[in-house]
Amino acid sequence: MIRRLLVAAALLAGLALPSSPEEIALTLPEARRAAVAAGLAGNAPVAEVLAAELLRQDPDDPDALLAMATVHLAKSDWDAAYRFSRRAFRFNEDQTSKFHAARVASVAALADKRLMHSQFWLRRAGDLAPSDVHRLKIERQFAYLRAETPTRYRFSFSASPSSNVNGGSDDAYNIIDGVPLVGILSGDAQALSGMVFQASGNYSYRFRETETSQTEVTAALFVKRVVLSEEAKAQAPGYDPARLGVTALDLGLSHAMRVGKPGTLLRFDLGIRDYWQNKARSHTAIVGGAMYSRMLGEKLRFTGRLSVEDRYYTNGADGFVGSVNAGLTYTFGSGSRLSAVLGYSESETPMFILDSRSVVGKITYTLGKPIKSVELSAGIGASYTDYPDYTLFFIPVPGGRQDEGLFMDIDATFTSIEFAGFSPSMKLRRSITESNVSRFNTSEWAVSVGIESNF
Repeated sequence: MIRRLLVAAALLAGLALPSSPEEIALTLPEARRAAVAAGLAGNAPVAEVLAAELLRQDPDDPDALLAMATVHLAKSDWDAAYRFSRRAFRFNEDQTSKFHAARVASVAALADKRLMHSQFWLRRAGDLAPSDVHRLKIERQFAYLRAETPTRYRFSFSASPSSNVNGGSDDAYNIIDGVPLVGILSGDAQALSGMVFQASGNYSYRFRETETSQTEVTAALFVKRVVLSEEAKAQAPGYDPARLGVTALDLGLSHAMRVGKPGTLLRFDLGIRDYWQNKARSHTAIVGGAMYSRMLGEKLRFTGRLSVEDRYYTNGADGFVGSVNAGLTYTFGSGSRLSAVLGYSESETPMFILDSRSVVGKITYTLGKPIKSVELSAGIGASYTDYPDYTLFFIPVPGGRQDEGLFMDIDATFTSIEFAGFSPSMKLRRSITESNVSRFNTSEWAVSVGIESNF
């Protein structure tokens, strides 16, 4: 029993006392509930008296730690409030109490201008929100906080089992339409199965902002690695999957502005890219781009993008890649979205036979509401690529090489499994390519597992 605590608390709270205050007692659970209730209600004096006595008896009492965190928050001692709330979160097993501890930690970090820490704890609070109303409030607060934070990080990782990690042929023979010769493909020119691991990290810092524009410095790192299956190793002994590995580093500037009617955005990007493949630097490139987006109606948005890449290869050769695409997105009353994108690209490489022109289109439908806590989207698309000067060894391909592709994918995010606002995701992809050079008749089944942000 904890005696006399209620007397002191009542004095501080200005409450009336009975004639025999020494007989007043609180059980430990009652004292803990009273301390937390006082702290969350903003009654710091009462919370402090109760929490101090509870912590004297048990320095790791989670409810007392939470109450003391609110006390320090009321005193504007942000560092102490942050430390106590973190400990309260660590030692508490009650979900609602952990929710309050995470909220206090987020507020303390925000007041102390530790914006990234505040975002993290706001995400943890979102995990534990006791109701949909609390969850929606957390999401709105997070959106505001993210908009106010000049620094932003984004990370993604995926592991994907694939039936064709190397873009190899479906057949062991190479047949060219219009050429009366048949070639035999090596094992590594045919489809190899295995695992594809991809990771990316993006960083941006907003160093200039006005009511209508903002300018950021950006950085991005992309890494891809491939591991062959035992079956693939037997099919292509000695083949080094490092040939399929990619590392790309980007540094740049981005300037975005509001133009014209409300909801209309224009952005320009400029940067430099260092690209490595097969453990060696392939090229360095100057990259640039522009994006324009506007509402065409209450529910229909148009987005257009232009990108160019001027490459400088390590062997002294130059290259160029340019693309343009346009898309429409319609949002239904239910929140579901239907989008369609059409793009065109051209590339010039040091190997003229790989110079190409390509057209690709895709339609995607995203459900507005999860089905049994699973967010779903599905897409289907087609592509056409022309290599007008393609030659296979000494044999010119009549009319050049043409590849026609068809692909589909299904994305699922399992929101019922969540940590700090992130949930596991899975993508199923199927692609088929037919070519007049049978070496490039390919097909692939791939399943990738990763993580996605829920807000």
